[in-house]
Amino acid sequence: LLWWKVHSAEYPNLARKAQDYLAVPGSSAPCERVFSGGVDLVTPNRNRLNGESIQSCMLLKNWWQTVLLLEPLKGKK
Repeated sequence: LLWWKVHSAEYPNLARKAQDYLAVPGSSAPCERVFSGGVDLVTPNRNRLNGESIQSCMLLKNWWQTVLLLEPLKGKK
């Protein structure tokens, strides 16, 4: 993760994705939240989504939430 932090200016999109993918949560609470989010995503109407589609949707949701949280902070720099 340190390499991606150092090179995030060169590869901003890849760095964000790598940080999301490679990060390990410090407690079980974030993991439990992710799994419960998966339950919300895979409803009886969407039970045919494959694992890759579920993972993509959950990552997109996380990235979107991160962007929404960071946008107000950009103006304060």
